[in-house]
Amino acid sequence: MSTMRHELVITGKTNALYSLESAWSKQRVTEVISYWEVAGKKETAWKLNSIDFLLVLGYCPFLYFSIRFLARLFPSFYGNKLRGLSLLIVLAGIFDILEGIASYIWLNGTVDTISPFIIGITAFTKFLIIIPMTLLVLTGFVTALFRRRINHGLEA
Repeated sequence: MSTMRHELVITGKTNALYSLESAWSKQRVTEVISYWEVAGKKETAWKLNSIDFLLVLGYCPFLYFSIRFLARLFPSFYGNKLRGLSLLIVLAGIFDILEGIASYIWLNGTVDTISPFIIGITAFTKFLIIIPMTLLVLTGFVTALFRRRINHGLEA
């Protein structure tokens, strides 16, 4: 996958599908896709976009169920809040799917004026959700491990 991303590098610009995610205007989307067409890399962009859908099927359930698991581990402290936060992962997944659909439409040559801006906002929001939630899961699991270790240390 990283090889495919590397193939889509635009000299002096960002690489891979991030070029489309950060293309907040019709002109920028058209520029990125035109570059890929001239360079013969449009098929690679299509494949990479397809793989992105598989990644959504991986990270969304993992983060969702991890946060729900942490809510059960810490029921009195953060339980209800964590269950509510797990729904944000569903929202991030929906945003990621919308990005993928828009990328397919753009790769087929149809770019309107407003969709790049909307997809740019969804991409930004998706990352604003995923990064903190990933950190939450990691710190939650580390905290659970330390808590378990301390509890076992007290019993000995």
